[in-house]
Amino acid sequence: MTDKIKVIKKRVERYNVTSSSNERYAQNQKRLRVLVEEHGIEAVALASSLSEKTVQQYVRVSVAPAINDNTITRAEQILKGL
Repeated sequence: MTDKIKVIKKRVERYNVTSSSNERYAQNQKRLRVLVEEHGIEAVALASSLSEKTVQQYVRVSVAPAINDNTITRAEQILKGL
């Protein structure tokens, strides 16, 4: 295998990892938007331990930010049934 092919394979692997991360971030942004629609920014911020400004920014931007899965899950669990 030539060095060029090795480099290409590494770049493809990195690209695939980045794409799946972006998809996960987009999914997390959707989950956060649903929580904000149902409970409001103040409640979601409190349940997720994020500031209100951070929650506002996360739900408004067009490119999904790197939102941690655990942050969203925590907020969902705390707000569940309210």
